[in-house]
Formats: sequence, C-alpha cells, structure tokens
Amino acid sequence: MKKFRMLHGILTIGLMLSLFGMGMETALAESRGRRIVGGTPVESGGRQGVAAVVDAGQSAYFGQFGGGTLIHPRWVVTAAQNVVTDAHGNTMAPGDMEVILGLTDLLDEGGERIGVKRIVVHPDYDTETGEADVALLELESASSRPVVSLYAGSDDLAGSTAVALGWGIAEHDSFPSILQEVEIPVVSDEAGRAGYPDLTLAEGVLFAGSDEGDKGACDFDTGGPLLTSRNGVSELAGVFSRGECGISGKYGVFTAISSVKAFIDANVGEMEQAAWFPLVVAGGGWDTNIRIANTGTGTLSGELRPFDYLGNGVSETKSFSLAEGETAEFTLSADFPQAGSVSYMAIHASRGEMDASIRLSLDGVYDADVPAVSNRENNELSIPVIKSEGEGWTGVALVNTGAVAKTLEIEFNTGENRTIDLNAGQYTAFLLRSLFDGTLRTDLTSAVIKNAGGVAGISLISGTDDVGDPALECAVLTGAVSAEAK
Repeated sequence: MKKFRMLHGILTIGLMLSLFGMGMETALAESRGRRIVGGTPVESGGRQGVAAVVDAGQSAYFGQFGGGTLIHPRWVVTAAQNVVTDAHGNTMAPGDMEVILGLTDLLDEGGERIGVKRIVVHPDYDTETGEADVALLELESASSRPVVSLYAGSDDLAGSTAVALGWGIAEHDSFPSILQEVEIPVVSDEAGRAGYPDLTLAEGVLFAGSDEGDKGACDFDTGGPLLTSRNGVSELAGVFSRGECGISGKYGVFTAISSVKAFIDANVGEMEQAAWFPLVVAGGGWDTNIRIANTGTGTLSGELRPFDYLGNGVSETKSFSLAEGETAEFTLSADFPQAGSVSYMAIHASRGEMDASIRLSLDGVYDADVPAVSNRENNELSIPVIKSEGEGWTGVALVNTGAVAKTLEIEFNTGENRTIDLNAGQYTAFLLRSLFDGTLRTDLTSAVIKNAGGVAGISLISGTDDVGDPALECAVLTGAVSAEAK
C-alpha cells in the first residue's frame, strides 16, 4: 500500500475517533458542511460523470480514496498514484477497487457501482516528479452515466477559469460526504512552478487555484477532474495530481489532458463516436423503429443504449458489428423488455461513417423519420417554426447529454422567456403551449434555446399533409438564428 493511501487510512481512523467522541450524528452533520477548499456542495443529480474510486466491498464514504472522470461508457481516468503501489510501477489488483458514478453524497450508498476489469498506467509515470500522473480504469460493464469529453481546444488555458471537483479533505482533516466543486483560475506555468522552488515538477501540467490558497483541490481529490467550458460544454482539461492546499502561492498541480491524450486515445480505442435519439416511445399505439447503417469502409461496431427520463440505463444494451454496407434494425416494443420505461437512446460506436435514424409511428395517424443527433456543441438551438393554430401543435424533446446540470432559457420571438432545468443525463419533452398554461398563442412563431451546449434536441410539429391526412414533422434542433430575426 503506497504512502498516500496509508495517509488516507490514518486520517480516516482519526475521523472515526472523532465520530465516537462527539456522537455520530453530530460529526456527520459537521462533515457534510465542510468543503473542498473554498468550494460548495454539488446539487443532487449534478456532475454525474465524476467518479468516486473506492476499495471494493467497502462503503462509499469510508472506502473512497480518490476521484476519477468517466470519459467513455467503459473507461474512467484517474491519477496513477491512486493505483500504483510501489516505485517499480506495480498496481493494485483490479478486483480490489470499484468506481461509483452518479453519486453526490457518499453516505447515501446509491449511484452506480461498477467493478474494475483492467488498470492501464501511463508508461511515463514518474512517482517522484508526477510526470504523466494518469491511469485508465477499464470497467467490467458499461456505465449509464453521461461521459465527459476531453478538452479539444488548442488555446493556452492560463488566465481562464476552471472547476475542480472532489470529496477530499476540506478543513481540520475532515472529509465531506457531499461532492464539492470550486471555481478557480488557471495560472501561468511560471507562476505555478514558482510556488514549489524545491521540487522538480513534471512537464505537461496545469496549475490552478486562488492566489491566497483559499480555493482549490486538496488531499484525496487526487485523480479528480479539472473542467473547463467550451461552447457551453464541460470538458476535462486536467487530472488532479498534487498540491499543498490552503497555502498562499501554492497552486494545485493537474496533469494536462493535452499532454496525455495520445495515451488515452491509444488505450480507450476507437469507440469515440456518439449520437442520440432524444425521443423514443412505445405504447398506446406508438412505436419506434431504430436503424443504424455503416455507410463507410471497414467495420462499424458499437452499442445502442436505452435510458429513462432521469438518465438511468434501463432495459438492455444492444451491441452491433456492421460490415461495410450493412444495417442493423431494432424495434423498441419488440427488442427491449422494458420498452415503456425508455425515454431516449444513445449510440456509442467506433469511428467511421454512420447513418442512424428512427421512425416514430402512431397506428393510422403518424409516421415520421428523425435522424440521430450527433452535434451537441451549439450553445444556442433554434426552433424555427412554432405551430399554434387549430389542433396543430409544436413539441420539443431535449436530453442533457453532458455531465453537468443546466438551466436552459427559451427566448420566444415575442421577447418572452421561459426556463427549463435539466440535470446531467435528464430528458424532457413538452408542448411549447404548456409553457403558457396551455393557452394558444398565435403570436409565437419561433424561439431560441440558450445555454444549450451539450443538449440534443428535436422538434415535432403536428398538422395535415396535402390531402388533409394527419402528419407529423420532426427535425433536429441545430444552431440558432435569433428569434427576433424570424
């Protein structure tokens, strides 16, 4: 067992003694109020891509010894020091650890607990300097939680603001049970290294924290994420490695994702293409047919995964492997045992050319095709047409595919605004008239959804075709033009 994990055990024993000394309820209440340095508790349902790395079979609270981030349904990235046990690079046995996802409060013992199948440590990891302090944990089964994208920007992040998260030491050697987050500035490499004149620090790192030392990551936040926002989508920019929290001029040291991305890509594999169907339905005469086609060269392999409205995986995942020109088809009511609980679906597939769509049908009434949504980088989505006359209606289905809760603002052409809250992974579908107490508003003709980065959406418009039969038009919501210009 390495020194860092020994420290965790010693502090945990100290905390246990304090619990029995002051009374369990009082101590836990105080622990819940203590924070990552200068941070605030994450609301329940938020930050679902953050992982607690725990000893297998132990409680979440007392077994947690590090953090991690879900970067793929089957992979979590953490710090190498969390799993390396000696200077020779030996690691814990995969069976000795688990990850818990979607859990905000470690005392709730909920979330999604998954065993670790394999540990891959960066080959350049140096225990002395912290060089390449990252490891990948391959999970025994796919997680249903939203993944966090890797930072793909080319800009120097110094001078920007980022968010660090973790359950690590807050103050007075206490461990908060509730996940904490803190917004901190990323400082220059020169300023960061100046705080550690007696240490040889790794290359390929980011430094982040407040100048005064009152905000930042701390012990046992190790392996946790440093998130930056690009086009309204949170991306993983760094993995917490080390730092002397609470001391002025000593910033947190994070392994920069940009410096280890080649390692991640080489090991996680080519399962990097994702697409969403923001609305699927079965029951009451409705059904959904799903079609996935390989339109490129080589083999296209992947998984079709169903979720309920809260973003929990339901029913069973369908795997596919398609040769060039092959197509896979599924019917929601026939192929998914819990079809009535499924609200939306996601495809995770290997890189290549893919054509995916669904057909929504209502016996004798509607039959409409909807392509999958793959681009989620628009921070504004346009609803170009709103139908509010007669029996016609306009509906919207939205999925927050990101790992962060969002408040969406819908701005109508009239200047009126409405807000929608969506937790990470959550789905919602509604008629636009429901935002106005069901009142028909013929003056509403278009709208823009703001703060929509990471959100996949479609619009549905009912009406009649050229011969007067009922018709349903569906369209993917894309980048917005201002509502006033419509």
